[in-house]
Amino acid sequence: MRAFFNLTDDAESVMILRSDKDDRTTEVRIPMPAGQQVVIDTQSFHHAVWHPGSEPRYCLITSYESSPELDEWIAARHPRTSIDNHPIDADVAAEGEALAESKRQARAAALAAKGEDPRFGDGSMAVQEEKEVLSEA
Repeated sequence: MRAFFNLTDDAESVMILRSDKDDRTTEVRIPMPAGQQVVIDTQSFHHAVWHPGSEPRYCLITSYESSPELDEWIAARHPRTSIDNHPIDADVAAEGEALAESKRQARAAALAAKGEDPRFGDGSMAVQEEKEVLSEA
């Protein structure tokens, strides 16, 4: 679980959630004006923020473990559990989708050229399961 507290006031910034990262029909777009707070199950949704323009966007992001206490904390704030999709121009959306796909293909090609599994990041975590992870924690 992650909580996002948006600090930058830009009416065009949106949090984009998808249950299937490659299927725009599963997309939900949440407006992110300054002060917007969003709690997302990041294990269930692919997520990103679209922020047009060249100015930086600032957001406080915190991570939580799912728990009854977190559920109580969220419920005590009387959250909105549904929202109308923020509109995005169809041409802008198509351009963004094409750019994202070209980046995915370039990343997969770069990983494959290094002999690494280009599927990493597709949700399978195939590469992570095959590598030993050492930590001092």
